[in-house]
Amino acid sequence: MKNLFLFLTLVSLLACSDDPLSDTIVGEWKLSTISVSDCSDMDNNVPQSIGNAEGCLTVSTAWICQTLVFHADGTIFSRSTTNGIALNQTLNYTIDDKSNTGTLCDSINNCSTFILNENLISFTSSLEDCTLNRTYTMQ
Repeated sequence: MKNLFLFLTLVSLLACSDDPLSDTIVGEWKLSTISVSDCSDMDNNVPQSIGNAEGCLTVSTAWICQTLVFHADGTIFSRSTTNGIALNQTLNYTIDDKSNTGTLCDSINNCSTFILNENLISFTSSLEDCTLNRTYTMQ
């Protein structure tokens, strides 16, 4: 009986381990926030905008919708619409499971790093002399 209890305890501890980022990131993510900060001209900073359930939000006068679909093969399908103009593209990503970070690159190797924290992906990238901050929520 004692051995059975030890075995069940060990199994339950192993079952509760955290999944690696490379497993948990697969699926659909919607844009949830966007902001522009750290501009040399403070007038170019844009306060954080919060998206709706469809991944859409207004930044200044632009209506932006974006969905990222992460696939297990290291590709992402990105659906973006800005003021009614659609842009769909396939991107690539790599994962560092030890640091819970990843890198997303487009077809001409413009890359952004991201961090996964529970069900939120945070991107920070350069935008001219500013910093573009975006978050996405798992659907």
